Amino acid sequence: MAGASLAAKHCGAVLVGDSVTLAGGTDGDRARLAAALTQRGVTVGSGGTRVMLLGTDTGTGVGDVVVALAGPWGLEGSKADAYLGLYGRSAPAMAALADILTGAASARGDWPVSLDLPAPDCR
Repeated sequence: MAGASLAAKHCGAVLVGDSVTLAGGTDGDRARLAAALTQRGVTVGSGGTRVMLLGTDTGTGVGDVVVALAGPWGLEGSKADAYLGLYGRSAPAMAALADILTGAASARGDWPVSLDLPAPDCR
């Protein structure tokens, strides 16, 4: 997906396994992502890869993958193996996120601001 940005300890790796735990964002954000992941064969519940959704510009979080749905500034204060900037929360945006998480698509977008993240840019 051209608009998404990714920094990860292991660029090119699939970011989630067969099961994920979703946290953060709104109930609607999690429901849209859960539906998209389920359609791709990923079990959503407890256990597996921890995906944290940041629903505000400056929110921070901890997870295996932390995803900024609004502005990316909170990613700097987050702790993860992979940092994604999605910049959207619609069903199509969550479907694109599910494709990136499962390795069906790549995040090739530029970061809209300069960030100091503890992982390399994966463009």
